[in-house]
Amino acid sequence: MPSIGNGQYVALGVQFENCAGGAIPVKDLVTVGTPTASTAMGASDQIWRWNTAAAEWTKYFSYKPRGGTARWVVSTDTSAETTDTVPAGETVFFCRAGAATTLTLSGAVKEMTGASSVSVSNGQLAFMANPWPTSVSIANFSANYSSGTATASTAMGASDQIWRWDTATASWIKYFCYKPRGGTARWVVSTNTDAETTDTIPAGEGFFFQRAGSAATISIAAPAAN
Repeated sequence: MPSIGNGQYVALGVQFENCAGGAIPVKDLVTVGTPTASTAMGASDQIWRWNTAAAEWTKYFSYKPRGGTARWVVSTDTSAETTDTVPAGETVFFCRAGAATTLTLSGAVKEMTGASSVSVSNGQLAFMANPWPTSVSIANFSANYSSGTATASTAMGASDQIWRWDTATASWIKYFCYKPRGGTARWVVSTNTDAETTDTIPAGEGFFFQRAGSAATISIAAPAAN
């Protein structure tokens, strides 16, 4: 249950399904301690979902018409509550418009078998998460490539990258697959290429993955299969 202050963004990894085993509706995705809803998006709680193919955000907000009941809508259509859903394995940004509060994501744990996969082309960003409520090791991230291999280089811009959002500082913590000349590839924090990172992406948190090489598929296996 992450805490969030006014104007802050938090990256929420979707690690649950609905009770029927499907994607969770946007309207049911996040429980807010004290929701903030308005006729204006800028004065309301928001959810931002990344569209990998289009490289743009789909934005939702808690819309409350005058004299009506609050409902989650797509920013471009306030006439009806959205029916959009978010599957386990994606990440969304939640932006808080009101006072500091706590957020809760709930649902059914995805069946502990198989793997969840996302395909990413050269230069694409995928906003993804472990679809199960466990942490992800950044040092061992290369083991999650089910097609293609990690692209590593001495330069971050020529390497596969992972970006984690730091809510407290409103900035990105960046990692990349670093390969020194004559050495072995390892995942490092962008500010320290001397040592392999020991950081993990904790349960409930999502991350951006950016591909530097040809198309690859990232598959995160169920904990029981690890």
